[in-house]
Amino acid sequence: MVTPGSVVVDREVEQVSAESTVGWFTMLPRHLDAVVELAQGLVVFAADGSESYLAVDGGTLVKAGSTVDIATGEAFTGSSTRELQHQLRAAFSDLDERERRARRAVARLEGDVTQRLLDLDDVPG
Repeated sequence: MVTPGSVVVDREVEQVSAESTVGWFTMLPRHLDAVVELAQGLVVFAADGSESYLAVDGGTLVKAGSTVDIATGEAFTGSSTRELQHQLRAAFSDLDERERRARRAVARLEGDVTQRLLDLDDVPG
C-alpha cells in the first residue's frame, strides 16, 4: 500500500518513464490518462528538449494529458544521474550517521536501566 507524503512534481512533460509495482513504463501526452503506483526507483522526465531525474521512495503518479503529478514520502531531484547519485549518497550517509547515534543512545539507556535494576537488587528489603 502506498501512502504518499506530499506532491513533489506537478509539471507539463513530453514524456515520463518510471517503474511501477508491475514493471517499467513510458507515457506520452497522447497516451491514456492514468494513476500508477510507483515502485522505489527512478523517474525520468523529458520536457523542452532536456531530461530531469527524480529518485522516489515509492508513491503515486497521476498523468492527465501532458501534466504529471507525483506524490511520495521521499524524493530527490537532479538534472543528471550523476547529480542524483551524489544527493542519494549524501542522504544515505546522513541517515547512517543518525542511525548510529540512535543506536548509541539506546545502548546507553539499556545500560542505565540495567544498572538501576542491579542497584535495586542491592537494596536491603
